[in-house]
Amino acid sequence: MALLALQLIFILLDNSSWLQNFKDGSLTGAVSNHKIFTEWFSPYEMPQLNFFTTFFAIVLLPSVITGAIKDISSRKQTNNHTS
Repeated sequence: MALLALQLIFILLDNSSWLQNFKDGSLTGAVSNHKIFTEWFSPYEMPQLNFFTTFFAIVLLPSVITGAIKDISSRKQTNNHTS
């Protein structure tokens, strides 16, 4: 849910062009302006949003997957006990 909410915020930011530009000398500026985020993975016009999308997907997706697996396994156990 958090990843979806972030994507909606990023869409609004990308359409409004309201985002801080990172200096090229900073680590975040250097990483976000890398070819990966400007050419290969570029759902947004701003490379910073592409970088943050990748970062948050890597951080939040494992939690979502493990939560879904736990939910599915608990439902299977509940169904087996009621049968």
